[in-house]
Amino acid sequence: MALAGCIRSEISFFKTIAVSDSVSSARSFPCGRLLIPAVHVALVGENGNFASRLYIAAVKMNSLEKIESDLSELVEAIKTSPTFSQFTKDPLVPRETRLAAIVDVCEKAKFVEPTKNFLYMSN
Repeated sequence: MALAGCIRSEISFFKTIAVSDSVSSARSFPCGRLLIPAVHVALVGENGNFASRLYIAAVKMNSLEKIESDLSELVEAIKTSPTFSQFTKDPLVPRETRLAAIVDVCEKAKFVEPTKNFLYMSN
């Protein structure tokens, strides 16, 4: 008996909320879930976080293949040029010099924005 009274009071409470102007007009925008693509390989550390964010940005922008080809070009350039390889690994190169070189490489290779941002942030 007490349960029936409790249910009736809850139903009337929900009816009051349903017809109330203040509650129904509190949100005038759709409240959907933000879908974030799943990263297939769990990466750790600062570089892992950057790589995961790059993957998510690539999926959202539908440019995964372009970013993959950009990074493949960069890896190939590092493999084929010993000077460029040494430059990317040398901790004595000032950050400003390294960033200027990255800007130059990105412009000449016509990398997309997420790839550029990834390279800037990871240096």
